[in-house]
Amino acid sequence: MTTAVLDAGVKSLLARSGAMRILDRIGVKEPLGRLWRLALNPRSVRENVDLYFDYRDWRRRCRSLAGNVPFAGPARRALVADLGVTPVGFMKAEAMLAKALQLRGVASTIVTQRSAAWKLRYFRAIGLDAFDYFDDDGKREPSPAVSAEAVDLLGQAATRAEVEALEFRGVHIGRQTLNTLSMDLRRGRLDPTDPATREQIARYLARAMDAVNASDRLLDRLRPDLLLLGEKGYLPFGPLFETAINRGIPAITWNASQRSDALVLKRFSKSNSSGHYFTLSPETWAAARRMPWTGDRQRELDEEIARHYAEGIRFQGEPLQAGKNLKSPAEVTRLLGLDPSKKTAVVFSHVLWDGTLSYGSNLFHDYEEWLVQTVKAACANPGVNWVIKFHPANLWKSRQTGHRGELWDRVAIRQAIGALPGHVKLMDPATEINTFSLFDVADYCLTVRGTIGIEMPCYGIPVVTGGSGRCSGLGFTEDSSTAREYLDKLASIQALPRLSPARAELAKKHAYALFLGRPWRFSSFEVGYMPLSKAGHPLNPNVTLRVKSLAELSSAPDLVAFAAWAADSTDADFMALPLTGGGAAPHTRLTLPDASMPDPSSS
Repeated sequence: MTTAVLDAGVKSLLARSGAMRILDRIGVKEPLGRLWRLALNPRSVRENVDLYFDYRDWRRRCRSLAGNVPFAGPARRALVADLGVTPVGFMKAEAMLAKALQLRGVASTIVTQRSAAWKLRYFRAIGLDAFDYFDDDGKREPSPAVSAEAVDLLGQAATRAEVEALEFRGVHIGRQTLNTLSMDLRRGRLDPTDPATREQIARYLARAMDAVNASDRLLDRLRPDLLLLGEKGYLPFGPLFETAINRGIPAITWNASQRSDALVLKRFSKSNSSGHYFTLSPETWAAARRMPWTGDRQRELDEEIARHYAEGIRFQGEPLQAGKNLKSPAEVTRLLGLDPSKKTAVVFSHVLWDGTLSYGSNLFHDYEEWLVQTVKAACANPGVNWVIKFHPANLWKSRQTGHRGELWDRVAIRQAIGALPGHVKLMDPATEINTFSLFDVADYCLTVRGTIGIEMPCYGIPVVTGGSGRCSGLGFTEDSSTAREYLDKLASIQALPRLSPARAELAKKHAYALFLGRPWRFSSFEVGYMPLSKAGHPLNPNVTLRVKSLAELSSAPDLVAFAAWAADSTDADFMALPLTGGGAAPHTRLTLPDASMPDPSSS
């Protein structure tokens, strides 16, 4: 008997006998439920032991950091939303940001779910002791009235596009619902005409509406001047984010950058609320375009991009290039079975179920439809080699979630197309080829909004985009207004010329501002990772403090810079590096882990 069957059977028995109601009435249902879940999952027992010792260490290290210092300025309040099931390392990083705001005179209220109240111990240890609950009335599920209202709202939407467009009190709950359900099901495409899927959509819509109501109550209670959160596209973050924005409360997001020692900070308002966190504001982009392009900046950018693929790890702990080796163009051609007499187009697939609707707009309904239609167009154009490269994060995310089945990208392509012609090759996430090797092979790059679309134009490689949100519309990508226009480009992609030096330079300035100007390099703490086999462990990644006293903490340059920008600026982008002068800023000088890295600019 599987643990899932045993769990369902025991719950059913307790519910039928009325014992569940009795346990709930006397207040022991939740603690007994936790013990039951631990008994069913020995791995979680070990992880909880790890958490216990980690908290003890964190509390010990924070003993001298829990105080505050007077700050001469207006009294302000930030709402810090910790609402997800996130690694402890993320929570600690968020605690450091909230502490920096506290030391700047901005009192922080930590908001979480009642089921995650254990998190508050970590915040309390560092001197953050104002708390509130998002689910303030203790509900686990939306009320029958809200559920009925969700069914009525869904009744107005027959197609996926209509579901996506659904709003509730000015919040785009349709988009957030599809985003979250797609992630939870690990499915790239959802069909609202399917009865079972429609029932799931209705449940998630009810959750979204409930989250909007909870957000209104929370903001009414706390009346913050600022919202700080690590996510804005999924439930329940999305409703809180949009509700705050609609009230004129600026929302600051913190997200991983392409560096393991940095975050990207973005201030959102009504004007940019649908944008991607790793973009340039119009003001920053104007400054980047005016920036003189020098030999020092070229060298810095080359080193930074190469280091992305040498280090191959991000703040989430994703070892994206682990076990992958740099290959010569001849080796790549041989390993992939490419025709050396043809040009090569590389399609960089996204994780199909991750953030399809979080940023910008799509030419196709979702990443899966974009991938399938792109592969169909590739099959119809034998004039070039086509490489369909599946995202390396699929490997890590599958381990994290315990998925052992076939990669859905392959399933989607096989179901829609069947056997592929010889000029279309699939590149598995577990390939031995480091992605950086493709820079010397690719003549064309295709993506919806991947980071690769920022990098490859720097080396003259045309990027054909399938949507907006990262680097489109800035003068160095091949964009389309409709899906038909996009597919027409693919039918004759071999006619696209390499980028002119002027367009390539524009791409370089953009990449420089993003990769070297935008990341907030943290020095008051450091991040550590577990091996891939520990993907999904709550302490992967984890954070270790470097500061040892309140004086060190209050004067730490990284925290001071963040708090000054967050509390006293209105700039959308946190910029660590001014876009003036000739480059070669001391803190951006890099040493490559692998000196044998090729130089893509020579291709």
